[in-house]
Amino acid sequence: MPASASQPSTSPRTVTAIVVGYNHAHCLGRCFDSLAGQRDLDELQIIYVDNASDDSSVAATSWHTQILVIKNATNVGFASAVNMGLSAARGHYVALVNPDTAIDPYTLAVLVTTLQRRPELGLVGPRLLNEEGRDQQSLADYPTLPGLLRRVTGRPAPAPWIIGAFLVAETALLRRIGGLDETYFVYGEDMELSHRVQQAGLQVWLERSTQITHTGNPRWTTDRLVRIYGAYLRFLAQHHRRQRLPVGLLASLLWVARGTVAGSGGEELLEGLRRIWSVARDQPPAPPPGARR
Repeated sequence: MPASASQPSTSPRTVTAIVVGYNHAHCLGRCFDSLAGQRDLDELQIIYVDNASDDSSVAATSWHTQILVIKNATNVGFASAVNMGLSAARGHYVALVNPDTAIDPYTLAVLVTTLQRRPELGLVGPRLLNEEGRDQQSLADYPTLPGLLRRVTGRPAPAPWIIGAFLVAETALLRRIGGLDETYFVYGEDMELSHRVQQAGLQVWLERSTQITHTGNPRWTTDRLVRIYGAYLRFLAQHHRRQRLPVGLLASLLWVARGTVAGSGGEELLEGLRRIWSVARDQPPAPPPGARR
């Protein structure tokens, strides 16, 4: 346990919210409105990092004059964009906010209070609800062999990672551990971040007393599945190298089984496997033009 865990923090209640978008003009207005409505904070800074959108995403910020906008010439990926925002953050706490979210007015205040009262925590998030108000998955087990066994048997994870639609941490902590891992273009960076926070001797925590609405992406496209499977294997290569091969073989079998059921041809299945293992290596392939989080 960190030395600072002996008493609650009296740190200032200042927050920087970082929103990364790529062609999210359809939902950014609601996200910004809900952030602007946050209460019981000393200060809220909003940073929007645009990953070369070709819609009106940047124009959506014009209604909120206090938003700091960072425009990228190319789509650099979610993790890299977050780190750009992190370098400009002035809040004592930082919130990583998906653009397809609507945040209850006291959510940030509750999460900041949770961090202040419980110094053993390093990363917190709220319950995630879908547009119908039903619970979404907010925690997940790591894709290790014990984790996969727990999923099959229904046993809870002893130290799960927290889904990254909305995360809050101390700015200094994120900077100290190096921000998000930029080798994850999209998907898996929240899992890897949770792991490094835990490695730093802190816990991740789901604060069930507050919630946000998260639209999410209901489309399980081939590219999305490739990136998720590849992110799992990348994570194992970094932190559980001995388990990479058996879990990778299982992921490959699941990929082939899914493709066979869907009627995919042999060339398509092999191309998918090639891309999964390519994503799992140090440099993922460039995303297709329509890729989004």
